[in-house]
Amino acid sequence: MLSERPLLVYLPGLDGTGKLFFQQEFKLAAYCDVTALSIPVDDRGEWPDLIERVDELIAAHPGRRVILCGESFGGCLAMIAAIARPEAFDRLVLVNPATSWRRQTWLNQGARWLALLPAVSLQVAAVVFLPFLSATNRLTPEDRRTLLTTVRLVSRDTILHRLELMQQCDCDGQLHRLSMPTLLLGGRMDRLLPSVQEVRWLAERLPDARVEILPYSGHAALIEAELDLGAYLLKYGFVRKPSERTS
Repeated sequence: MLSERPLLVYLPGLDGTGKLFFQQEFKLAAYCDVTALSIPVDDRGEWPDLIERVDELIAAHPGRRVILCGESFGGCLAMIAAIARPEAFDRLVLVNPATSWRRQTWLNQGARWLALLPAVSLQVAAVVFLPFLSATNRLTPEDRRTLLTTVRLVSRDTILHRLELMQQCDCDGQLHRLSMPTLLLGGRMDRLLPSVQEVRWLAERLPDARVEILPYSGHAALIEAELDLGAYLLKYGFVRKPSERTS
């Protein structure tokens, strides 16, 4: 028998830690249980290895309706995992999915320069790129430090490996397999990827999709305290209020 409370599985961005979801966890507590995938910062597994990690995480919570939520890099992983085993997921949520990465020639060229940077320079570069990773005006000073510290945990070689995985992420011909209701969130202030265009492009090709444009959000949208993912899930019927669930 399925639990009345669904399980939301969060798949993190390029850092892989799952630590940047803290703003959303307490807002979701009224509607669902939450667990986050944590990929070791030195892990350089391929897509099949990461799918296996997702499967293991879900297997640890049997008998649950699963909402799979992927952000940025995690959006790529969410799509690949859901295509591989669509029956495992009740709902799909993609936040600024990095599925457009392979089509961004200038970013791919720029990524090659990362290989030439020593580790210390990459740590400095993280500060420079912070405005591209987030709408910094939407973050408190403490949250900006948290984001920067988390990004700095990941080594240059791991970043390069995960960027290469994003380059390989081509699900266009299999989007029809994602028949579950899907919510696509795109940040209008995303300065890293064209997320608004991407979620609209995906919505035209997914069987059951709805789109929300986040007017003030940047790329790392879910770390923004003003963003309430639970409210969007409630709006589209992905979760229900406790009073609406049967006892």
